[in-house]
Amino acid sequence: MQNPDPNWTNLSVSCHKPLVDEISDWFFEQGALSVSLGDPYDNTPDEQAIFEPDPEQTPIWQTTRVIALFDAVNLSHIQALFHEAFQHLHLSLTEEKLADQIWETAWLEHYQPVIFGKAPHQLWVGPEQMIPIENSTAVFLNPGLAFGTGTHPTTALCLSWLANHPPKDLTVIDYGSGSGILAITALKLGAKHVIAVDHCEQALSSTLENARRNHISNNKLSVYAPEKIPESLKTASCDVLLANILIDPLIQLAPTFASYLKPHGMIILSGLLTSQLDLLKAAYAPWFSFEMAPEIKDDWVCITAKKCL
Repeated sequence: MQNPDPNWTNLSVSCHKPLVDEISDWFFEQGALSVSLGDPYDNTPDEQAIFEPDPEQTPIWQTTRVIALFDAVNLSHIQALFHEAFQHLHLSLTEEKLADQIWETAWLEHYQPVIFGKAPHQLWVGPEQMIPIENSTAVFLNPGLAFGTGTHPTTALCLSWLANHPPKDLTVIDYGSGSGILAITALKLGAKHVIAVDHCEQALSSTLENARRNHISNNKLSVYAPEKIPESLKTASCDVLLANILIDPLIQLAPTFASYLKPHGMIILSGLLTSQLDLLKAAYAPWFSFEMAPEIKDDWVCITAKKCL
């Protein structure tokens, strides 16, 4: 049972990037149970937002919100000490009382599953603690460290494409697999075999763990770092290739992706903005024909092309 009396409190402050470590360490010295970093802009348009950090990096905004969690301490004393220590910086502390609760499951109260396609072929993506829509294809995915829960527009665009074009009996490559959401969805929608590729070891581990959560057979899913892809898979081996990554690697990998696909194979590319569309098309034009109009969501683009003979 939850305690009706709040005894957990967040103290937060927005500061410039060079001060993040100093203030974080100071909070820990005062007995903070944890310190986390957040976006101070709350997704305000035209401000900075980080969608996919590089592996083994902690993303930090130029201005960052440092959030310290305290439990049953003299907060007035801590706030006075903070203003004394950092008075020359004119920083403002914000206090937020938090009700005592079961934190491991509290996020479920605010989490909504995502749904793609139309009945009777709907795709449902959500955490395993929730009950899917009846007669939908369910993909269970809990929020975690690896990129991809289906809520970001680029992932949503790829999931929508899969829901509308189930890769039944096809071989699929998910390049930049992150959490494995696209790879697992492709298998749930009937793919014969999926190769998940990511340069982040944590992402590959997440893909395997999420595949087990979704009861995916081991012989239907292979995971590789890019440099460890078998030679047998590198030459016209797959029918569909999905890549939800950033524009620079998308352009650099154009000839590589072309070599992986069979003649007339389909490539689905996302992770780019509408302003980058012409640049991407030019990079892929030597190998692919763009017969379908791009799909756009919140200024993000998903583009589909077919490999030429």
